[in-house]
Amino acid sequence: MVREEPDEAACRRYYDENRERFRTSELFEAAHILIASAASAEAREQARATAEVILAAVLADPKRFDTIAAERSDCTTSRGNGGRLGQISRGQTVAEFDAALMEMGEGEHRIIWTRYGFHIVRLDHRAMGESVPFELAEPRIRTYLGLRAERRALSAYVAVLARNADIAGVELVAAAEGEDVSR
Repeated sequence: MVREEPDEAACRRYYDENRERFRTSELFEAAHILIASAASAEAREQARATAEVILAAVLADPKRFDTIAAERSDCTTSRGNGGRLGQISRGQTVAEFDAALMEMGEGEHRIIWTRYGFHIVRLDHRAMGESVPFELAEPRIRTYLGLRAERRALSAYVAVLARNADIAGVELVAAAEGEDVSR
């Protein structure tokens, strides 16, 4: 079977219809101070109160963030580095953290609750994702569309073979048509 390569018009059409897939990731430089909390409501409220006191101290003197992170953060990974998380992109942290970073402005401090506890977060810098030009995306699109066409052709070929074959004990036609045959 010879795979037919999609032309530039097909690639351009796919690019135009799926622009959100052809963007670079947003990048964030952030720091945090984690106040871990246990599952009980009492422990959570105590952790929240601690986080609020720490946020107030940070807002009163933002230059102390690094020192406070080193002294108070329960995050063993970042506390030795002033709470800095380095450059992170969406999907590298838990959903609540990602969502908050997307809403925050540079220089903003905020308390975020995640399954790990309360984070006092400082957003230092954000670089929003940018569109990838068609010329850079085209080779990837061409490969994807070619493989997709090949899979569809193979599936159709197997379905034709299965319809014309006398096979006992296996439902190949159902499998080719996407039905669940795992019963």
